[in-house]
Amino acid sequence: MKTRTMIFALIIAFSFLFAGCDFSQCDHAWERTNDYESGSILEKCLKCDEERTITITGNTSSAESVLDDQSWEESLTPNTESKFPANPSSFLITGANSAVYGSKCTYSWTAKQEDGTAMGIEADSEHPLELIEYINAIKVSEGETLTFTFEALPTNITVKRYELTASDYSDYVNIPVNDGCIVASEGDYLYEVVVRWEGDASYGGIVYYAFRTEK
Repeated sequence: MKTRTMIFALIIAFSFLFAGCDFSQCDHAWERTNDYESGSILEKCLKCDEERTITITGNTSSAESVLDDQSWEESLTPNTESKFPANPSSFLITGANSAVYGSKCTYSWTAKQEDGTAMGIEADSEHPLELIEYINAIKVSEGETLTFTFEALPTNITVKRYELTASDYSDYVNIPVNDGCIVASEGDYLYEVVVRWEGDASYGGIVYYAFRTEK
């Protein structure tokens, strides 16, 4: 009788223990386990060992800019061959369930060549508001964290959020950047991301990227 009582007590104790543990509520700390240029992202939580796969949607070009000397359609075809640091870094935006590459717009870039000389590249484009139809979109929910990934750690990142119908380039909201992440607002918006690389002797410059969000 005592044995049965002890077993019953243990069952009740474990029931209460696991009832209070909701593993779905883990404050995940995701770590990438593969090369994102493969077309999908594999991640594993450092806290609960949960794994997830995120597919990169839209244009998967990590190197080509919409300013290349070719048609818009050709410049937006998949191309995962990196040209960094001779050209500006790729820009990947990762959300909870999807990821997209941002588009390079205007940039000024300098890189040291093998012979020690420096080569400068200057590219100028229209404002991203004029290029909306060519810019990748990522679906987000209210309060979702978007993580920015570059091929080299930037010196500074600033983010501006525009309504898609905005006609005034100065009509934007500044979005805080914390540890390479922003908190997205649900809805259809255009984000302009201004990134600087300074202090490295082999490369550096300023690049204007853009991406869109949608419900």
